[in-house]
Amino acid sequence: SLILYTAAVKTGFSLFGMPLYVWPLSLFLVMFLACIAPPGVFYFKSRKWFFQTLTIILQRFIAFIGPEVRFRENYVADVLTSMVAWIVDFENTILYYVGGGGFRPGDSSLHPKHQLTAHILTGIPYYYRVQECIRRYYDTQDKWQLVNCGKYLTSLSAICLASLGNYVKVDGHWSAGKIVWFTMLIVSTLYCYAWDVSCDWGFITRKGFRKQLGFGNARWFYFFACFTNLIGRIAWAFTITPYSIIPGLGTQTTKTITGTLEILRRCQWTLLRVEYEYMANPT
Repeated sequence: SLILYTAAVKTGFSLFGMPLYVWPLSLFLVMFLACIAPPGVFYFKSRKWFFQTLTIILQRFIAFIGPEVRFRENYVADVLTSMVAWIVDFENTILYYVGGGGFRPGDSSLHPKHQLTAHILTGIPYYYRVQECIRRYYDTQDKWQLVNCGKYLTSLSAICLASLGNYVKVDGHWSAGKIVWFTMLIVSTLYCYAWDVSCDWGFITRKGFRKQLGFGNARWFYFFACFTNLIGRIAWAFTITPYSIIPGLGTQTTKTITGTLEILRRCQWTLLRVEYEYMANPT
């Protein structure tokens, strides 16, 4: 449906003469049916596992609510921080169609209420990760959990500063507040990158590079992942600032490019995160 919709917008030709709004709606309908499909269809056990994990994550709006944080909650909540662009767009789409704009060609795709909630939705996954880190510190007394918590707090700070100052462009107009926001964005990006390669992947240690590798025959891949992860993290920095515009690119183009790079980065991160967890805790 995405390909058909894009083709219809670019060429003006719509298959079977369908209105343009049919294609995005059909995609959402398929996604919804896949989520509620009965056992035996569309990986029911995986969907059940995901929604159970998501329920545990969302109930922990205060750190001390719910059971101790397991790897599955930690992992899924981390993935959600990569989906902020999708979450914001999902809310925009709902408002777009509920408000009727989706059925009137030529209407703006950005609902007015969307601007009031985009920053809040962007910050929610990071807020829950902060609560998880606090809970893990409380349960284990591992001070590294507080260091991990600081990583998400810097991201939240960048999001809050962008919201308060309405900083949506990286251009030549710099105020004191915008400098602070951009500095925090850089700090957050480097903080997250360092944590990725040293803690989530355990590849870089105090003694050098990790020797026990799950993909020992492809050692080059770890170095490749470290490089591409840095590129992905830079793109990620734009996903946590709703509507950010790279000079020369439009809003939608920027969001599409950065959102796609972040999903690809997260897929790579997942592979090495699970590999390191298996190597470090094989039992």
